[in-house]
Amino acid sequence: MTVVIRLIGETQSTTWSDESSNNHSLRYTYELRDNGALLVHSRSSSADENGHVQERHRVEVVYGPAAWLEVRGDH
Repeated sequence: MTVVIRLIGETQSTTWSDESSNNHSLRYTYELRDNGALLVHSRSSSADENGHVQERHRVEVVYGPAAWLEVRGDH
C-alpha cells in the first residue's frame, strides 16, 4: 500500500507509492519507533529471465518526531 505522510509546515502530503509490473514489484511500509521516529521501508522483488526472484529491503527515509503530523498506509 502507498504510504502517505503529512509533514509539519508542508501544505501537501509526501507520498511513497507502490509500483508493480510483470517482473518487478515495489512496496512501501512504515514503522513507528518508541521515540516517535517514523521510518519508510521499501521492499522490492524482481525476477530475471530464468525466473529467479531477488528480494531487497531498505530504509528509504527517517523522519524525526518533530517532523511529521500524520501517517497512513501499511506498517
